[in-house]
Amino acid sequence: TEKGQLVLSWATESEFENLGFKLERRAEKTADWQLVADYVTSPALKGQGSSTSRTNYHFVDQQAKVGIIYDYRLSDISYSAIAKTAAIILEDVQLLPGDFELYANYPNPFNPSTRIAYELAGPAKVQIRITDIQGQEIRLWNYQSQFAGYHETFWDGLNHAGHLVSAGIYFTTVQAGAEIHSQKMLLIK
Repeated sequence: TEKGQLVLSWATESEFENLGFKLERRAEKTADWQLVADYVTSPALKGQGSSTSRTNYHFVDQQAKVGIIYDYRLSDISYSAIAKTAAIILEDVQLLPGDFELYANYPNPFNPSTRIAYELAGPAKVQIRITDIQGQEIRLWNYQSQFAGYHETFWDGLNHAGHLVSAGIYFTTVQAGAEIHSQKMLLIK
């Protein structure tokens, strides 16, 4: 994987009557395999027919989502249209986000709780701070180490003492390492 995109790469040392490849994916070990692409729908999966030279292949899975762990299975299709499931099975592949990103909280406006979601480009110490319009700290979460990928925290409208705060505008600030992102939220009653 590269940051921001999931690139699958493989090579053949030779090919015999190879029309191309079929690529399948599953998001859970117990899930059924789903077709991602094949040599008909994607030129990147077109085979070399019969060749004695090395061929390198690359396929970018545009449908992969950050934070989901996938398994991939590659099959080659012969001239007789027979698919042979190759020994190429990639397990536990995960797309890494390109940058640290804070998403808009949902719902917004909210009552009584809202989801704060963000993606990390790499492992980081994360701090999430909720402040009111005067800049007073209402709630704080500290995570010593979080992995790259998608994360979410829910704010239930309570302050440090466990009391429900009043309706109004609040700010979420998420700091991941040296990077800081903020957004405005509206709590309604």
